[in-house]
Amino acid sequence: MCVIEWTKPKKRMKNKIIINSYITISILFIFNIIIGFYDYSFYGYWTDKVIGWLWIVLTILVIIIFWKKRIAKIYLITLCLIIFLSIIPMLIPFFGILYFFTTMGDYERIELNKESL
Repeated sequence: MCVIEWTKPKKRMKNKIIINSYITISILFIFNIIIGFYDYSFYGYWTDKVIGWLWIVLTILVIIIFWKKRIAKIYLITLCLIIFLSIIPMLIPFFGILYFFTTMGDYERIELNKESL
């Protein structure tokens, strides 16, 4: 009996930390997208990528941990539906998402002279 009483508050506290972390990363992710429309970005090239990948990992983690709850299932279906609907109009939003999360399409090369390549 005593073990059950001590584990429930710890589990609630752990879930609260996960949810708060997810909300924080989601706010940063949404803010990053919004300032991207105005040609701004966080400092550093990899900052955007790290925030994006953290959001993906935490999204998967939150869905797995809270899978028994109805809201997690609705959230997963909503995310899948948004991705699917973005693929329909010529794949433009899908490629935008793909290029945001990866380094595909980044051609950052320094060419000092023709012989250096």
